[in-house]
Amino acid sequence: MAVVEPLAAGIARGLGPGVYDVHSPQVPTEAEFEELLLAARRWIGPQRLWANPDCGLKTRSEAEVVAALRSLVAAARRVRASAPELV
Repeated sequence: MAVVEPLAAGIARGLGPGVYDVHSPQVPTEAEFEELLLAARRWIGPQRLWANPDCGLKTRSEAEVVAALRSLVAAARRVRASAPELV
């Protein structure tokens, strides 16, 4: 997240840090995604935060991608729900 802070200051619209490292065989859990999104939300704000995988999903198997994206979507929903007045 160290790179997010300086970027966030100059971004007027939205910012979607890649929170899923597709070059790693590890499928992140919902909790891991949520932790990264909450850290990014601190600098970006919920109105401008987009939950994005890193680029290159084709480097992982379909099963890995589906599992990871399901976790990412669930984590994004929880993060948004934790600040409903700002969504």
